[in-house]
Amino acid sequence: MKLDELLKAQSRFDARTQALAETLSRLDEAVIEASQALDTVRSEQSALQDQTELSHALNIARQDAENKRQTVTAARSSLDEEKRNRAAREGRERNISRDLSDWIRRHAESKTRIERLQKDQHITAEALEKASHTPATFEDKRLNLLDSLATAEKRLTEARDKLQAAENSRRDADLKERAMEQEAATAREQRAGAGARLEASQLRKDEIEAQILNETGSDPEALGRRLKEEAIATPADAAGAESLLSGLERERDQLGAVNLRAEEEAGEYQDRLETLSRERLDLTTAIAKLRDGIDELNAEGRERLLAAFDVINEHFKTLFVALFGGGSAELRLVESDDPLEAGLEIFACPPGKRLSTMSLMSGGEQALTATALIFGVFLA
Repeated sequence: MKLDELLKAQSRFDARTQALAETLSRLDEAVIEASQALDTVRSEQSALQDQTELSHALNIARQDAENKRQTVTAARSSLDEEKRNRAAREGRERNISRDLSDWIRRHAESKTRIERLQKDQHITAEALEKASHTPATFEDKRLNLLDSLATAEKRLTEARDKLQAAENSRRDADLKERAMEQEAATAREQRAGAGARLEASQLRKDEIEAQILNETGSDPEALGRRLKEEAIATPADAAGAESLLSGLERERDQLGAVNLRAEEEAGEYQDRLETLSRERLDLTTAIAKLRDGIDELNAEGRERLLAAFDVINEHFKTLFVALFGGGSAELRLVESDDPLEAGLEIFACPPGKRLSTMSLMSGGEQALTATALIFGVFLA
């Protein structure tokens, strides 16, 4: 309905616009005629004798032209206003057309949505119909699930029992392992003590052998053989026995006075020997620990040295290229595979030269290379 009214208003506007255009055309023709009349008046001005009449006619013509000009201006203003109104109406018409298209599209979408909802309703009704017959099936499934749950709980209980038994076995094994470790430690201590006692016995044996050698002039084996021979050669008569006794007394006198404190001194020597053995064992243990600590420090030192070496080497390479404008250089550990014992050598290759050691470079190149190395150390 509104669209029809707009179409009628547009028709009226078109008719009015056409009328205004015709009026404007007539006014333009009138302006042209007035201009021609003014030109005619101006041409006849020289021929007229009466200046007053000529001025009056000229004023009238000017007034008429001014009135027509104002009429034309008003007509043009009206025409512009009508054009603006027409543009506004056309904009409203476009908006109405767009709204109408939107409503038509919404109507189509609503119909599609209603159809889809009807289909969903039909599907839901079918599903509801099927669901009304499933409670018995759900009950069977629930009973089966309860049976499965009971079986699973039984298995869980059995698994827990087995786990507890395994943990008990593990604890027993741990206890046995600790007991065996204690026995092993005790055995190691006993072995160490036996070794120390064996060493002490060996030292005591060496001391006794040295004492026998010092007092008798022969080693224990030779002394044993001699005593055995002398025992075999013991005479049976009194004269021979007396002669043998005299010889033995002379040997006794040669041995010197009897040391009554020999047993006490032997005990002191034994105590001192045991003390020295314990001290030796402590020193051996301390040396082993010290060596382990030295090995750990060396390992950590090697690791840190290699890490710092890699960082400094990368900075040195970058700075060398920057200072020389090209080329290459690197640091190398030489003379040993152990970083703590290896030496350091600088290999550099300035632009246009072969790779060589720093000692074969010129003074200026050595200075720049040393500068790169120093700053590489500072950047690390």
